[in-house]
Amino acid sequence: MTKTEHLKNIRNIAADGMVLLENNGILPLKKDTGIAALGSTMYFCNKGGCGSGDVLSVIPVQPYDALVNCNISVNKEIADLYISFLENNYDWELKYYNRHN
Repeated sequence: MTKTEHLKNIRNIAADGMVLLENNGILPLKKDTGIAALGSTMYFCNKGGCGSGDVLSVIPVQPYDALVNCNISVNKEIADLYISFLENNYDWELKYYNRHN
């Protein structure tokens, strides 16, 4: 496979993996609109790997925290379930990435 063919394949794969949403007046979200933050990476987003792939920011901000900091109403019951699961199953990672004491 040539470099040009490889780049074309990568572009096609990326396009096939994207989801476009039609905006029927929903975006931007209104202040009183609530959302559900789904997926563990909303609460614990590992932005890097180990060794040379490790990325530590001075003040890590998780997507969930960013939403809350912007006064976006996030479903607390769902958030509590994810946070409890992460604290019970990924304790050392959470401590390493400054998510809790």
